Amino acid sequence: MSPTPGIPICLILILICYQAAALHKTICDDMCHCHDNEVDCSAQLGDLHDLHELTANIPNDTDTLDVSSNQIEFIGDAFYHLPVLQKLNVANNKIATQYGLPSSLTGLYGQNNKLTDIFGMFNNTTNLEIVDLTNNQISSIQNGTFFNCGRLVELTLSGNPLTQLYDGAFTGLSHLLKLYLRDVHLKSLHKESLKGLPRVLWEFVIRAPYLCYIEPGLFDFTTLSFSSISSDCLRNLSGRIFSAANNSYVGSIHIEFTPLQEISQNAFDGISSFFWTRPYKVFM
Repeated sequence: MSPTPGIPICLILILICYQAAALHKTICDDMCHCHDNEVDCSAQLGDLHDLHELTANIPNDTDTLDVSSNQIEFIGDAFYHLPVLQKLNVANNKIATQYGLPSSLTGLYGQNNKLTDIFGMFNNTTNLEIVDLTNNQISSIQNGTFFNCGRLVELTLSGNPLTQLYDGAFTGLSHLLKLYLRDVHLKSLHKESLKGLPRVLWEFVIRAPYLCYIEPGLFDFTTLSFSSISSDCLRNLSGRIFSAANNSYVGSIHIEFTPLQEISQNAFDGISSFFWTRPYKVFM
C-alpha cells in the first residue's frame, strides 16, 4: 500500500509553522512577566531563574524593562532597537561592558554593576532625564560623555572609584538639577571640571574622603538650593568658593570636613542667602 501523498506535506507544513513560531518567540513566553508594555525579568520574582544573558526577543512595544538582580554580564545591542523603551533597570548584575541605549530612553537605573568606562555610551540618548550608575567601577568622566544629554535632570555617580573629572566632563547637561558624587576618590575639584553644569542647580552632593583641594571660585551657580561637601582630607578653604558675584542664592550648605582648620573670611562672599554651615572643626 502506497503512503498517503498528503502526509509528508502536512509534516512539512507543521515543521515550517513550528520554526516560524520559534523565530517569533519573545522573552515573555517562558522567562518574564509581561503586562501591557511592561516587561519584568527581575530575579526578585521567586518563580524566575536568574538570567545570564538575553537571548530571547524583547517585544518591540516594550516601554518599561526590568532585568535587575540577575547574573547578566553582557548586553550588547539587545535594547538598542526597542523604539519606545523609556525606563530600563539593569541594576544588580555583573555588566562590565557598555550596552546600546535607544534614543527614546528617559530613565536608566544601572546600580551595582561593573562598568568601567561610559564614554560614548550616551551618544544617542537625547531624551534621558535620570541616570543612576551608583556602585560601578567608573574611574573617570571624559569631556563630552554627556554631550547629548541636554534633558538630563538627575545624575548619580556615587560609589564609583572616580579619580578624575576631565575638563568639561559635564558639558551638555544644560538642564541638570541634581548631581550626586558620594563616596568617590577625587583628590581635587577644579572649575574646569564642573564646566557645563547649569548655573541653576538644586542639589550638589559630594563625599570624597581624599578630597584635599577645592579651587577658589569652583561654584559658578546663581542658584544652589542644597549643597553638601564632605572630606576627610581638606584642611582649609582659601578664597571664595562661589564665583557668581552678589546674585547667588544658596538655600543650605553643609560642610563636613573632619580635619578642617581654616576658612578664609571671603570664602562665602557673594552669597545673598546663606543659611548655615556645619564644619566639625573650624579655626578662623
